[in-house]
Amino acid sequence: MSEETHTQEDMVDEQPQEEHEESTRIYELGFWVVSSLSLEQASGVFGSVKKTLEDNGSVFISEELPKEKELAYEIHKMIKGSYVRFERGYFAWIKFEMSPEHAQRVHTWMESQEDTIRHVLIITVRENTLVPSRLVHASTETPEPKKKAPAPGVGALPIEAKVDAEASTQEGEDISEEELDKTIDNLVV
Repeated sequence: MSEETHTQEDMVDEQPQEEHEESTRIYELGFWVVSSLSLEQASGVFGSVKKTLEDNGSVFISEELPKEKELAYEIHKMIKGSYVRFERGYFAWIKFEMSPEHAQRVHTWMESQEDTIRHVLIITVRENTLVPSRLVHASTETPEPKKKAPAPGVGALPIEAKVDAEASTQEGEDISEEELDKTIDNLVV
């Protein structure tokens, strides 16, 4: 069986720009580049992926260049007729807007690339969904063990207190000081 390879030129579609704008979605493409390449070569693969996206009419929103990382588990990939094992790779991602038809072509093209270990193409939102890294403080103290949740009915809030607390926290609603004190009293164990 011969695998069909797709070049960047194969991916270009000559549809009018107006049709492109009518039915687009926001996608994020995350991919691992093989660790046998240098960082410069991995950046070249990133550029090739970005060029393919551009040739398929994508509008870029955000991206992260390849960074070398350890994989969560060993991945095997067939390259030139034999399996190669990877424990590390260069991870990169690109968020873009594109028509679903072109996105499917990009997905198929990514599957044929020998310089990538694995990829995922998801539909997402335009807004930034990155979670900032936590600040880590050096501490010489040993952390306290986590407290177990109380057994049902022990130290749990009465149902009325939960309902009152939820009802009083609606956005835009003003509550009186008396209602606030009552809610706090119901929450205190």
